[in-house]
Amino acid sequence: MDGPACPAKGPAMKYVSEVQNRFSDDPAVYQQFLKIIMDSQKDPSTESTAEAEQNVKLLFSNHPDLIEGFKQFLPAETVLSAETAQPKQGEASQTPDSERQRQP
Repeated sequence: MDGPACPAKGPAMKYVSEVQNRFSDDPAVYQQFLKIIMDSQKDPSTESTAEAEQNVKLLFSNHPDLIEGFKQFLPAETVLSAETAQPKQGEASQTPDSERQRQP
């Protein structure tokens, strides 16, 4: 058996297989993905889950479908907090005027 065993089942196994197939020419990316998953399973805290999501976003930055696919396996509160933590493109900063630097 090559690489670490994958404990995924059902839809998760299908997703992991898609990642493996997508990166068949770059197995280091697939191995890094498995490490992210295994690390997040060792520590299922909200912070660890959010960190795993960020790492997957970086790893799959040119594969938005894989990023979206990964989100289906995250707890709802993690996905919601990550989406609300980042301002959407075109939204103005919500920093009050009193906190903005004033120019002379």
